[in-house]
Amino acid sequence: MNANVTFKTGVKSALITLSFSTMALLSACGGGGDSASQNAEVPNTAAPTNTTTTTGSTTATPKTFTKYNLSGAPYVAGGIDTVGCVKDNVTGLTWEVKTDEAANQTPTFRDKDFGYEWRSTSGGVVGTKAVASGAAATNVNGRCQSATGLINCDTQDYINAVNAAGVCGYQNWRLPTTSELLGLIDTSKTAAPYIYADLGSTSFDPETQGSSVRGYWASDVNSANAAQHAGVSFSLKTGNRAQWHSASYNYVRLVRSGN
Repeated sequence: MNANVTFKTGVKSALITLSFSTMALLSACGGGGDSASQNAEVPNTAAPTNTTTTTGSTTATPKTFTKYNLSGAPYVAGGIDTVGCVKDNVTGLTWEVKTDEAANQTPTFRDKDFGYEWRSTSGGVVGTKAVASGAAATNVNGRCQSATGLINCDTQDYINAVNAAGVCGYQNWRLPTTSELLGLIDTSKTAAPYIYADLGSTSFDPETQGSSVRGYWASDVNSANAAQHAGVSFSLKTGNRAQWHSASYNYVRLVRSGN
């Protein structure tokens, strides 16, 4: 089925033609997706590149990041510090660094492998048969894995939990826009995940999984259908991927603006 979908990216709206195929999603959060969950790659989308122009040539300028511990103090390597977030020194945005139980870190609800449905109290719907429109994605049919420690398993409750924990000393974490997520793509890398190493552990699904590949949720909402949302997959160098249903279980990496 082909469908024209307009996503608001915070920079401009772009009309894109998507081809969706139905496939159930597997996720660390809930153990599975919904039979109506569909993901599709958005073609002809390139990640933004920072460049430095010299006489007769243009070369890519690598981004730099500043690391902070969970309390928001500058990270000190080699000690007991844990990196909680990193600040993009180009954009000024501060990004959440996910925890990683697989790397022998202490298990937390912020583990990189947990997936969440999309929900926002400021607008949008859950888009799942099991949960009423606008309601929290509670643990219906095992939708939330107990390891998350959360009662609900959607992006709004994840944001609330991160803000309540005061990760890096902040309580204004939010979902990033598609454009902001694309700014994390490191096009100099030769293998997935195509994201700057300073962001720490990053989950990604092999592109061989086709339409079941999960991305990272963005805040962008389709102006024609509030149940449709965008996302970015770091298994692609271009990054952009549309998430057809907000009931899809996708990864989350939060961001905050300001000092």
